[in-house]
This record gives sequence, C-alpha cells and structure tokens, in this order.
Amino acid sequence: MVADAERLVKNVTWMGDALWINASNHGNRASLIQDWLPTLNFAGKQTTMSKMYITIDGQTQAVTLVDVNPDCVGILGVCGWGGIALNAAALDPRIKATVATTMYDMSRVSQNGYNDEGDSKEARDEMRKALAEQRLKDYRGGSYERAGGVVEDTTNMPWFVQQYHAYYKTPRGYHERSLNSNEGWNKTSILPWLNAGFLKFTNEIDNAVMILHGEKAHSRYFGITAYENMTGAKVDLQGQDANLQPLNKPLAEPFVVTRGNKQLYIVPGATHCDLYDGGEKSYIPFDKLEEFYKANLK
Repeated sequence: MVADAERLVKNVTWMGDALWINASNHGNRASLIQDWLPTLNFAGKQTTMSKMYITIDGQTQAVTLVDVNPDCVGILGVCGWGGIALNAAALDPRIKATVATTMYDMSRVSQNGYNDEGDSKEARDEMRKALAEQRLKDYRGGSYERAGGVVEDTTNMPWFVQQYHAYYKTPRGYHERSLNSNEGWNKTSILPWLNAGFLKFTNEIDNAVMILHGEKAHSRYFGITAYENMTGAKVDLQGQDANLQPLNKPLAEPFVVTRGNKQLYIVPGATHCDLYDGGEKSYIPFDKLEEFYKANLK
C-alpha cells in the first residue's frame, strides 16, 4: 500500500482527508481513489489544531503545483473535509469536479450543535464564555488542553458515537496518532468555526459536485442541506422527511437526484463511518465515483 502511495505522489496531493485528483496524470481514477484512500492519513507531522487552520491555504496550493493541469482538477473530501471540499470548490473555479462524502458542515455543527439542538444565543454565549476561559487557561498552563477523542465506554451513548467507536477504537481505523482515536482536538479548535458562514456561497458553484452520503449516517442532514442550498431544490426522499433519522422506510436501492451538474447520492444501509473505508459491505460506490470524474474531468 505504501508503495502504491509513493507511486501516486506525483498525481495526487493529500490534504488531511481531502484528495486532489489531477486527471491528466492518471488514467484510472477509480484505481487511484481506491488505492489512496486507506493510506498516509498519518504520514506527516501530527497537528492538534482545527481543520480550518490547516486546510484553507492547501486548497489553492494543491492546484498550483508545477505538474498539475489547472484545467483538469478534481477533489474528494471525507467527513469534515467534505464540507471543506465544497468550500474549496466555491472558492476556486479551477476545481472542475468535487465529491463531498459523508460530509459535515463544521460551521453549522459548531454553532448549533448536532441536529441544531443548540441553536440559540444563550447556548452560544455559554460556549463563547467557556472557550474564552479555556484560552486563558491554556496560555497560563503553557499547553493546549484536549477535548478528548471517542469515548471508551459507549454504554447508553447515542448510536453515532457507537459508530465512531467501531471505527476509531478498533483496528479498522485506530492509529496511535489519530486525534479521534485518542485525546482529541484542542478544546479551542472550535473557535474559528463559530463566526464562519463556511458554505455560504456554495450556491454559486458552477462546476460539478457530487454529495455522497449514507442512509443511516447521523450526518446525512448536512449533505442534504448542502445539496438543497446548491440547487434550490427540495429533496423528497420517497415521500419521507429527508432529514429524518432513521427513515421510516429503509432504502431498497440507492437514492439519486440530479439537477444540472449537481448530484445527491445516498447509499442504502451505510452509516457515517462506512463511507470512510467501505465498512463490512464495501459501501463506497467506486464505480459511481469513477463515472462522475470521467464525465467532468476532460
């Protein structure tokens, strides 16, 4: 796997969980994605800082590499980097094809909490106060206090926490330098998201976008909202509330809606973490990813 990664270095730039694909340098995009996804997550120096700090500059730097054809660039972002990939596409028109898979809207979840349950001035005031006190504490202590990664004991924990545990705390996704597997991000890493309207201009993306999500993903509402904001179309998921989790009626086949060059693809049965590595049933639709990139990177 490492040898494959080294072979692909000239064709791919890895930014956190964002994959930059230069189609002009690699003929088999599906193979490229499949080979690269499991590798080199932790090949570089570990940082405990927020994704927003470390990713913004990389979005455009990757496209300006000497051996990259700036007219034929695609990106793929996973989880938090899925939303960041959308932001990159809104920022840089050279990105011709964007896949946001099992995405988070980091601004929304930071500002409002999960399922927008903390969407109030009072809740945000409490958070601002706690973070301000934490910054002073970190300064005086000379180090950043960590928020803690995925918990060891998932008894009575929400289902999505159990999903995270099944990935980050097992050989499936554990790494000694993974923040989510161990001590977590800095507590104050949330700060840059609190005033950021991160996906504000995604409705102005002219190039192709695919939103890939799992039917059973707790984060599915982020992807559906992103698609609706980009297209102005309300998603009708077989007569059900598309943001309802779980759905009243399980999907028997992939749910796909397309408007122009924007697509929402929901994988039946897949959880949030299943689209990290494929899960037990190889949920990642590599053939559809290849089809998308071939159609839009010419």
